[in-house]
Amino acid sequence: MKPVKAIMAAAALLAAGCFSIEHARIQATGEYHVFASNYGWYLFGSLPIVCGNANPDAVLPFVFFRDDVTMDKIQRRVLCHSKNLNSGKVCNLSYYNDNMVLFEFPGVNFPVPVPYVLTYRGIQLSGGVK
Repeated sequence: MKPVKAIMAAAALLAAGCFSIEHARIQATGEYHVFASNYGWYLFGSLPIVCGNANPDAVLPFVFFRDDVTMDKIQRRVLCHSKNLNSGKVCNLSYYNDNMVLFEFPGVNFPVPVPYVLTYRGIQLSGGVK
């Protein structure tokens, strides 16, 4: 029974939300490109269960019962990260929002209340830094 509990705990940690921020330098222009993403799991599409921890001084990579998958929190982290690159101006921002139902019925094109118990939300933001 103990291996089953260990496997379930490992699966829960692997399915936890994740926050990441990366940058790369564009050699042709000398500018940086910053990319940040965060995702999490929600109950009924609105109550956060576990999300990536967008706090700059985070101890854990995920946080329970707090909604960190928002444009505001991602934007703050991108701006803070760009200041750390000794650059200040962020331009050409682009974003991507993703909301997904965990349990979908194949071929059903209308909302069914049953699968909306557990949902996934992700957000990505990227831009150039001069």
